[in-house]
Amino acid sequence: MSILSGGVVLRGGRVIEGAETPFGAVRYVDTGTTIQSVIDASTAGDTIYIRPGEYVEAVTIAKAKSNLTLIGMGGRGSVFIAPTTSNATALTIEADDVTIVNVGCDGDGTGSGLLNRGRRTRAYGCKIEGGTVGLKLTLGTVAQINAGTHGKGDDTWFVDCEIAWNTKGVELVATDYGAVSQARFRNCTFHDNTAADFEESGGSADIRYRDLDIGGCHFLRQEDGTEPTAYIILNDNNGNKGVVHGCTFPSALTGGKNLVSTGLIWTGNFHTGGISTGQPS
Repeated sequence: MSILSGGVVLRGGRVIEGAETPFGAVRYVDTGTTIQSVIDASTAGDTIYIRPGEYVEAVTIAKAKSNLTLIGMGGRGSVFIAPTTSNATALTIEADDVTIVNVGCDGDGTGSGLLNRGRRTRAYGCKIEGGTVGLKLTLGTVAQINAGTHGKGDDTWFVDCEIAWNTKGVELVATDYGAVSQARFRNCTFHDNTAADFEESGGSADIRYRDLDIGGCHFLRQEDGTEPTAYIILNDNNGNKGVVHGCTFPSALTGGKNLVSTGLIWTGNFHTGGISTGQPS
């Protein structure tokens, strides 16, 4: 028997179901169980380890299931949620304080890979695919937030994630409640998102995103060597604000592949013409 950091107990190389950590119970998704069933049995503070494999299910972390951590075991990309139901979203997060590590999300058709309305969501080392939209960051409507069924979707971090093989990589979707706020991207890779890697929609055009932070990310050509229609298209209204910094692009900014609000500060980004600090608008 051995002890991992955080008090997780191992016996014979296996996490013991229900072992206690200082924060909650350890749970395990193994052969014969589903991710959804283990989430449904969880309480706040629990950590869920997921056995390597492809999970053919659509998973929802409901608003009441706050403060959960999902960790995909095995090598990077070993765990994937991939529903086959028509237009299903792979993972929907309504709860606050959810962390996912090495969990792939592959939606079907118009369903997203990951749809988030939870506050303080964190994702590390995840591959997010969909069809129409890979990652949809949004929030509840006024009625949904007041009813306590949906979250406000703010303060999210996506670190070292791959967002690929979609029509749109990331879509920021505002509602009548307000903007998608405090979304952070660090060292993420975007490729093969045919229409755009970032786009915006919903709500009022001048209140769609606030304090958006895209830093140190890599925007690549498509696998066949061609470029997508666009990389970052976030210019519907100059009232929207944030910063894009230290990112790399495979074409000159004068090529029209990036168009952003004057409130989305553009600084120190690398492209074939050198380092750009001017707004690509």
